[in-house]
Amino acid sequence: VLIVTDPANMNYLTGYDAISYYVEQAVVVSLDAEEPFWFSRRMDTACARFTTWLSPENLVGYSEDLVQSRLKHPMQYLTAVLRERGLGSKSIGLEMDSPHFTPRSYEEIVRGLPDATFDDARLLVSWVRCVKSPAEIALMRKAGQIMSKVMQTAVDEIRVGARECDVAAAILHTQAAGTAESGGDMPSVPPLICP
Repeated sequence: VLIVTDPANMNYLTGYDAISYYVEQAVVVSLDAEEPFWFSRRMDTACARFTTWLSPENLVGYSEDLVQSRLKHPMQYLTAVLRERGLGSKSIGLEMDSPHFTPRSYEEIVRGLPDATFDDARLLVSWVRCVKSPAEIALMRKAGQIMSKVMQTAVDEIRVGARECDVAAAILHTQAAGTAESGGDMPSVPPLICP
């Protein structure tokens, strides 16, 4: 079993695309299952339905009372789901270096699965992601074309007397507009412009 908590790796495996990494979330891959299952806050299940290829029964959402609680934790629910699915005594790989996998998450998983063994699988999906298919390379080329336009916009807009907000707006517009062939997207981080 592999518990994936890095948002980029979750996206790579399932297509899940949302800014929900501020709460505990994971994709669980098992050799014993036909497909992985997605795990996060119940309110984000709708986004998982739209962005992943997973079956409805593999979209597992936890309740709001587990969010920011001192008494309960989402990983307690995840370990219960793993036990229900017969995965509670398996060898489990964890992304130990994922910035979104907290020490508390680790403690709750280990405590909730006393019959499991654990291994550090921090780079497993990242290594797989390094091998690019022709389709991925084509998308990377399109992204490169968009970023070339974005950088040219920044060069053109940054000048003495320009307001930072106007420069950022032009950059954001170019990022979202993309090219005539490929639409862009909003960035995960706004433009960082030093005054």
